Amino acid sequence: MKKSMLMFALVALAGCATVPKPSAETGATITCSGASTSPACERAIGGLNQSSARLKAIQSDAASAFAFRGRIAISQGSQGGNAGIAWDAQSFETYQVELSAPVTSQSWQLEVTPAGSTVLGMKGGPRSGRDPVDLLKQATGWTIPVDDMRYWVHALPSPGASASAYVFSAGAAPRVIGFTQSGWTLKFEGGEVGGPPQRIFARNGTGQVRLVIDSWLKSATP
Repeated sequence: MKKSMLMFALVALAGCATVPKPSAETGATITCSGASTSPACERAIGGLNQSSARLKAIQSDAASAFAFRGRIAISQGSQGGNAGIAWDAQSFETYQVELSAPVTSQSWQLEVTPAGSTVLGMKGGPRSGRDPVDLLKQATGWTIPVDDMRYWVHALPSPGASASAYVFSAGAAPRVIGFTQSGWTLKFEGGEVGGPPQRIFARNGTGQVRLVIDSWLKSATP
């Protein structure tokens, strides 16, 4: 399928799967780097590191299975579009991501395992490779950082790259509401305290990905 047709498939969704833009944050926040030594930052980053270590310890175990349904909006330069998203993970290493355009009935499914990745729904049949982000871009024309996003949906940095510029809500139980990783600036909103966010906003230069999680089908908290 030509890229122009792919763009139409996603852009045509604009009226059916609208994803909200980031809202203004309310309440006090604290911004920390990995080297911050203030008591507030040490407490906040320490709690985040404990969550990351706990998640890393079970990332190949069945206990780390999770699934959600939602909506995703992608914009790159002057181009943009929306799609429904279904994410089913047996673990952090084995998962499937389906993007669907209800207006055009076009859909793509990405299957990822430790052995490699395959994308379905492309003209000419399935295509396989090592890089799931590249495969999904070949299928849809969009850069969607799914390899990092499997951790971002838990408001945690991916263990594959260092993160910086953490932003936490202030208070006795700081909650991460943003950080920078792999060239992306992340912002998290919504969700219950102690649980995953409901909305994830990621910006990389002129590229943006906005994800709204409508429902979790399994517990997302390790």
